[in-house]
Amino acid sequence: MIDSYEGQPFNPTVQLNAAAANIICSIIFGDRFDYEDETFVSLIKRVNENAQLLGSPIAHVSLILHLNSNTLQKKSFAICSNGNL
Repeated sequence: MIDSYEGQPFNPTVQLNAAAANIICSIIFGDRFDYEDETFVSLIKRVNENAQLLGSPIAHVSLILHLNSNTLQKKSFAICSNGNL
């Protein structure tokens, strides 16, 4: 695998995630996937993309805004239900 890059820089994230996923699958299911399996590689790439999206600043801002709006709605409801409007 590493030899195929012939000394060029590369990002091993997908390969390392695939190795970890195969260990987990082996423990849970008693079987592992081939690293060339298109479905397995696609799944690993999607998991990696989701992890990147969840770690992006825009995702954090969206989550904070969502949580704040829920908190504000709950406080508003509590104030209105107590008659302290």
